[in-house]
Amino acid sequence: MIDFVLRGNHLERYAAHLSQVDREQARMLLTNQRDQLRQFLRNSLHAAYGLNHLAEETLDPTQTVEEHFYRLDPALSLRPPVAANFKDAFEKLLEQALDYEFPAHPRFDAEPRSIAVKRLAEVLARAAQQPAGRAELEPALRDDARRIAPKLELAEVGEAALQLRDDWSQHFAIGALPAECEAREQPLPEAADWDKATALAAELLDPQLAGLYRSAPGLLQFAQAARKRVKELGPPLAAYLRVIEQLLESTAATALLPGQPALREATVTRLRDWLTALETTAAEFDLVALTARLDCEVG
Repeated sequence: MIDFVLRGNHLERYAAHLSQVDREQARMLLTNQRDQLRQFLRNSLHAAYGLNHLAEETLDPTQTVEEHFYRLDPALSLRPPVAANFKDAFEKLLEQALDYEFPAHPRFDAEPRSIAVKRLAEVLARAAQQPAGRAELEPALRDDARRIAPKLELAEVGEAALQLRDDWSQHFAIGALPAECEAREQPLPEAADWDKATALAAELLDPQLAGLYRSAPGLLQFAQAARKRVKELGPPLAAYLRVIEQLLESTAATALLPGQPALREATVTRLRDWLTALETTAAEFDLVALTARLDCEVG
């Protein structure tokens, strides 16, 4: 009722017999009364849900409950949160539940920015490809890196560079694994195969593949980039190879132009078989081996 009277010009209509000064006084009194009633109702609801004890006397003792928060896991103990409203109370309850499920999760001073997390991940990936585990850090990213990387026990951040830590490699050492888990070493290609595969893939697929370091992250990046480029270039390149094959067949020749390796029958066949193999091979290690074994000249 008070809300209705204070809404719009209802007060002027219902208090038309009052002077302008008296109506303003009445508005202030009604507003204060409304705010007090709202707070009283909030306190009663908070007391009913166990958030505070400010208005326990307003509750019917025959209708109160001993347990306010129920959980599916009986081992989880939820403490009544101290909060000013239901939103804050729910967030604090959720925080307790997540603390129970992930007891070692990082605690950030402020929520990390998504764009900073993405850029930092790129720097960490570059560092992981270097023998020393170090990567240059641009000044604009330094503060975010200092707030995020150490909290995740991933790296130490200096003024101009980032240095990877070994906390997680130690954590996942064989002796620290649960009984149901098994640690397996990621096999890496031989250095000669890696150098040949990255050089050839850089020439045929993506120039950036030439700079990859032989490591587990580098192997994964090679596979991802190769698959992406094969998916993009595969159809037009396959069509081109078919045209070359048809021309070779129609001319009954093994090469269309002398001194042009890419127009030789053997080269075309090898490239076609290589693309097909890349599309169907699942293991990253095998992708490098297939590329290293590709025996053809390009030009």
